[in-house]
Amino acid sequence: MSSVLGRAFKVGGASAPTHVKMMVHGMSGTGKTTFGAKAGDRVLVVCAERQAVLPIRDANGNAEVVFVDTWADLQNLFREINALSLAGRLPYDCIVLDSLTEMQRRLKDELVERHEKMTTDDGTLTMKGWGILIDKSFNLVRAFRDIPCDFVCICLTAETETEDGGRYFRPSVNGKKLPGDLSGLFNIVLFSFTSLKNRLEKEGWVDGSQQFVMMSKGA
Repeated sequence: MSSVLGRAFKVGGASAPTHVKMMVHGMSGTGKTTFGAKAGDRVLVVCAERQAVLPIRDANGNAEVVFVDTWADLQNLFREINALSLAGRLPYDCIVLDSLTEMQRRLKDELVERHEKMTTDDGTLTMKGWGILIDKSFNLVRAFRDIPCDFVCICLTAETETEDGGRYFRPSVNGKKLPGDLSGLFNIVLFSFTSLKNRLEKEGWVDGSQQFVMMSKGA
């Protein structure tokens, strides 16, 4: 039996993992895709929407783009990338998912259209359907995160008002606890707010020099 303790390493040594795992969420047009495209020298951007090509091309002409039309596409892509990684032939130093919000919407549509037992009479998901949606979303993001390279997961943002009138921004994904659970997978969570800049400055959220706000950082 191999020793688990034998896998210990010095965090300051050359063998310590240094890959950045990051979530970026914000409203449309705030620079999330451009930011992701610039996140490495050998970047693979996994796109759910074809209009993302233009900002990617302008930001990094060397980036590679792959479109995923279904959740099965995304699962198969992970298997292919993971096989390359296990063989020591991963050709990328950064993988970007753009965006999880749209990919999860497609998974929801697929569950509604193809699985009658997971939908109610009015076409919404049952409790079982919601559970499957949330589990699949979390598990696939975690699987991509664990590939040994930098990883950026992009989401739209949702503004939520609290009972006492306060407001906060969180990743826009289905599942009451999922935004927090997903955020816990990453070293860094950034909120991109370019198009909200004037409003956020006025409300005291940010100063005039910022484009991204670090919403949380892993311990």
